[in-house]
Amino acid sequence: MWVNWKNSPSELMETPFFGKHQVSIALEVGEAILSDKDKDYNRMITELLKEPRFMLFLRNTRSFKYNRFGDFESTEQVNISIKNRFGKLVVYDGEFELASYIKKDFDTKITNDDFRESGLGFQRTIKDNKVEFNDLDGKPLDNIPEKIAHLDQTVISFPAMLDGRHIAKLQTEDSIWFNYLPTSDKRFAFPFLVNADFVCKTDREFIQIENKWNHFFCIRLVSNVLNGFQNCNGKSCER
Repeated sequence: MWVNWKNSPSELMETPFFGKHQVSIALEVGEAILSDKDKDYNRMITELLKEPRFMLFLRNTRSFKYNRFGDFESTEQVNISIKNRFGKLVVYDGEFELASYIKKDFDTKITNDDFRESGLGFQRTIKDNKVEFNDLDGKPLDNIPEKIAHLDQTVISFPAMLDGRHIAKLQTEDSIWFNYLPTSDKRFAFPFLVNADFVCKTDREFIQIENKWNHFFCIRLVSNVLNGFQNCNGKSCER
């Protein structure tokens, strides 16, 4: 809920909540929740923000500061930022470097010509001023949201974690896919992270495997991945 400072709770008046930040979020948590070890919001939020991958794809967001306010004092818990350092994306907790990445972005056209080239047998149509997707027999594909139907171009991103000057291969448990925010999908086991306009399940935990839109992105993903890292470490990638 967007609030004017005059209408905000009195507890926030003497805090940094109304500082110079464009967006601030305050959570009021009851005593019962604070005392419940299974609902430790302070721990969960801190752990989430300290996960360096969290920052990689957030548009126009370069830092987070998280504070927990008690009755008489404010204790800063987390100060996370992401900075571009000589072509690397470096995530910091205060002045401490949490992780660094290189990220390759590929502009990806998503037109009917591109769908046809993929051989997946679907297309975008306009019916009664409404954009929808259909198979080649005209049957609607209901699992592609209308909100992405208007896109003609998007970006697929491949961030790779660095260990010094070399790319570090991610373990399977760390190799998740993103739809700008992280999912829990580790089924593909790529040695790097992947972000795209995937269609997720309703809980946003997993990518829809049966979705032709996602199949299209997977085809584009594979075709770009070797080109993306062929010059990394001064070596050519091998198939």
